[in-house]
Amino acid sequence: MSISRRLLRTLAVGACGAALLLVAAGGGSRPDAVSGTEVAVVVSTRALPALSRLAADDVALKRQPASPLLDGFAHDVRAVEGRRLLVALPADSGIPTAALAPAVPLATGHRLISLGVARRDVGSFVFAGVDVEIDAAGEPGAPTAAVSARTVATGRVVAVIPAEPGSTSTGAGGGGAPTAPSDTATVWLEVERDAALRIMAAEGTAKSLRVLLLPESEHPPASGGGS
Repeated sequence: MSISRRLLRTLAVGACGAALLLVAAGGGSRPDAVSGTEVAVVVSTRALPALSRLAADDVALKRQPASPLLDGFAHDVRAVEGRRLLVALPADSGIPTAALAPAVPLATGHRLISLGVARRDVGSFVFAGVDVEIDAAGEPGAPTAAVSARTVATGRVVAVIPAEPGSTSTGAGGGGAPTAPSDTATVWLEVERDAALRIMAAEGTAKSLRVLLLPESEHPPASGGGS
């Protein structure tokens, strides 16, 4: 199995700028298989698009040389079955735990959406599990750029995934200025259905969308984890 520089940087599970090449060393049958200098990693058996719900035949276990960089990948097939992927993965790729939507079902009337935003538009303390507001800035009719952005919706963060190297962002709805490849992120949110419609409408008109911690929320520890 080859876990590429692209995948590791995209999901921020390896050291920044480091390349990792892992060569498969045989199969493993136990979900928690760890033996000597090897560890079992859950891999995709085929190319999987974003939002795929993982079935038993979509994943398999492969043994890899043990490395701290593998700590961010799934090691138990049973733990990933039925979960949705938040990113597309090529065949024979490790399944990062950060790329999995929460196992808890969405609340009634809620849906999962993603926003491609500049990292500068993602507020401090924004990570999986916190409640946020989505603000639209630079909408048509606003008197000046100095006018405060309006809040179009609120929701709960499912995951914050840095953009892969070489990608670019043109802002909400394609109307914003391109941002540097290393300065973008995809924010996955659980929102009410009507909130999703308002966000999609704002994407088509606003120059940028901002994802900020709700003012009434307590600031969680800066070391907060993923989904």
